[in-house]
Amino acid sequence: MKKLLFALSLPLSMSAQRMFEGNYISASGTGGVPPYTFNLDGVGVYQSSNTFYNVPPGAHTVYTKDSKNCINVSTCVLYAQIKLSLVSTTRSSITVSASSGKPPYYYNINTNSNYILNKTRFSNLRRNRTYTITVKDALNYTSSISVAL
Repeated sequence: MKKLLFALSLPLSMSAQRMFEGNYISASGTGGVPPYTFNLDGVGVYQSSNTFYNVPPGAHTVYTKDSKNCINVSTCVLYAQIKLSLVSTTRSSITVSASSGKPPYYYNINTNSNYILNKTRFSNLRRNRTYTITVKDALNYTSSISVAL
């Protein structure tokens, strides 16, 4: 699990995390007059908990209100999990495509290093072998597939 941090103006700091079971946003207030209450996207009532669970991917607005009803508004973006799909194979090549996540995408084959920007076609490969292709997005999230030629 990686933590996404956002630079925001005071009195609010915020982080968003992506978990296997869903996304969540956690905000914390500084300054103003505690205690703070929080609201996500202006929907429903303010809550004392600073964490919002099962937040769908997309842009979100967090409202933080102090005890004097002063409100700070901040935004963040949660990106959907990156997906890697097989497009085609030939006798000696594999072509893949990435979606979701945050572009740009970097690809590699059979290693955990040497990622190459936008390289979606791998050629001059040997037959009767299995290759693992991994894509990494701008947030360093990865997705992999194994392909047998």
